[in-house]
Amino acid sequence: KKGDHKHFTLTLPEKFQLEELRGKSALFHVTVHNVEEVTLPELTDAFAKEKLHQESAKAFTDMIEKSIADQEEQFDHMRRERELMDLIREHTQVEIAEELIDDEMRHLVSEWSEQLAAQKISLEDALKSEGKDAKGMEEEFKKRAEERWKLRLGIGKLIEERNTDVTDEQMQQTFDAFLIDLPEDKQAAAKREWERKGELYQELRYRALTEKVLKDLLDA
Repeated sequence: KKGDHKHFTLTLPEKFQLEELRGKSALFHVTVHNVEEVTLPELTDAFAKEKLHQESAKAFTDMIEKSIADQEEQFDHMRRERELMDLIREHTQVEIAEELIDDEMRHLVSEWSEQLAAQKISLEDALKSEGKDAKGMEEEFKKRAEERWKLRLGIGKLIEERNTDVTDEQMQQTFDAFLIDLPEDKQAAAKREWERKGELYQELRYRALTEKVLKDLLDA
């Protein structure tokens, strides 16, 4: 009822949008602000045209079915890509400098802190959800940092061995996709950095090369 507060833990599905959270336990804090009963209208051709901007009820259901099928296909691609990256990590045997691992750990901790702040979750609740103390999380972040570097170096080796390259057109597409998600007030600076072919250009080039080599391997 209105005003009720509930706290519960759920295991996120394997198809969860954020890969690093799949299969993990998540602590939810829920407050009931209002209770309403929803009466769904009958899906008719007239309703589809007036409210859903579709030619008919069948056109609307066909669109939904296609959307679900496309999403399932995307999830399957993500699963295959994840399995491929696991194989790359597994077969990449390298000694990684502690300085590199420490630097990557700082990035991971920063990303995690931003996620917690955005979700308004305290550090205490997050640790409880993970079932770890501060030392345990530090070890977890170190493991993730090592895995990131293994994947990065393994993919770099594959790019070199397969002579993978990207065209100017593919690079432009990568930059355009990056620009769409960037706040408007940062786009001008990003364009200048891109034109100088500085750090941003190199980062996006590596991203484009990574996507291409993974696609080639999955399609093989």
